[in-house]
Amino acid sequence: MDHSSYDLKNLVSLGLTEDGTEVLVNRKAVEADLLIGIGQIVQQLDGLTGFRSSTMSRKS
Repeated sequence: MDHSSYDLKNLVSLGLTEDGTEVLVNRKAVEADLLIGIGQIVQQLDGLTGFRSSTMSRKS
């Protein structure tokens, strides 16, 4: 799945942070029982990158 943060109809609000920033997450990720992320996360501000892969499961 390609994620687009500009495609608002496919995003779900999880609420607000303490600072009042809305947290939006891809609808398919919210509805999934298991997420396996692959690829690279690039932090545009300082050039740091995230892990190349990760796994997240939903707690029941």
